[in-house]
This record gives sequence, C-alpha cells and structure tokens, in this order.
Amino acid sequence: MKIEERTLAIVLLDIIGSTAFVQRAGDAKAAMVFQVHDRSVRDLITRFNGQEIDRSDGFLIYFETIQDAVNFGLYYQINVPERTKLSCRVGVHWSSIVVVHQDAKYIQGGAKRLELEGVGKNIAARTMSLCGKGQVLLTKEAMDEFKNLGVNSNTPKGTRYSFIGAYKFKGLKQYI
Repeated sequence: MKIEERTLAIVLLDIIGSTAFVQRAGDAKAAMVFQVHDRSVRDLITRFNGQEIDRSDGFLIYFETIQDAVNFGLYYQINVPERTKLSCRVGVHWSSIVVVHQDAKYIQGGAKRLELEGVGKNIAARTMSLCGKGQVLLTKEAMDEFKNLGVNSNTPKGTRYSFIGAYKFKGLKQYI
C-alpha cells in the first residue's frame, strides 16, 4: 500500500432520482441507459485527464487541475443528460486529499486500485448534494482556484459563473 497526499480537484457526480428511474424503467432497460451514461462520462474523464475512483449512481473522480474538473462538469451537463434523459448534478472541491494505492492482493479480491481519503471527499459530496438539476457547484476553494487560473481553451464559450454564498456543513468548522 502506498499513501500520498496531493492537492486535487475532487468531483462527485450524481444521477438525480436514479432509484425511481430503475423502478419505472425496470432493471434491464435502466442498465442499458446507465451504460450509455457511464461510457459518456468515462469518455469525458479521459478527455479532461481525470481519474475515476468509484461509481454507483454517479461517479467519484479526481483531476490534477481545477480547469479540467470544471470543464469536465460543464461538458457533462451540456451533453450527457440530453443524450440519456437523466437529470444530474456535479459538485467540485479543490483540496488536499490522501490518495491510497491499494496492494495487488486486495485489488484481486475486488478492492479499488485507488481510493481517496480525507475531509475533502466529504466536502465534495456535501457540495454535490446542494446542487440542483443541471448545475456544476464549486466550493469556495474550487472557485478561488478556478478564478486564479481563469478559463482555458477547453472551457465552453459563454461560460458564466457566480458566487452564490458560503455554507456551513455539519461537522466542519469553516464555511465552504
């Protein structure tokens, strides 16, 4: 096992109402739609140099740069929900995070190759939970880093962003 601390953009993506969708569509049809969704997400992860950590009714991903993370979220919201008819939300946090590289024997037994640990993962999850349909919501740290670097050539034309307020999450001392 190898553990390293890094500063990364942590992204959580969630399909809103996934359980109700599976109940309406049935397991087989829902699985087909989710596969279209997941392939589209993985194409965008690759395009923006991300690393998939986990998947459920959404994804946990990290990116080396905030610009790649934000551009991933924007392109995701522009393209994937329309293609799949699924409503989704994306939360982004810029933070120091612990990356755990698992041992091969545990990976063989089904463990993930990489895992993320630290409060940054919790903050990203809580940020995503505040998102509405079609939104990409950034924490203050993520917004500050994005504003510092600015948009790049991959950022969709006409992208606008706004500070909507700081939140106090349960269990955290600071506002996010």
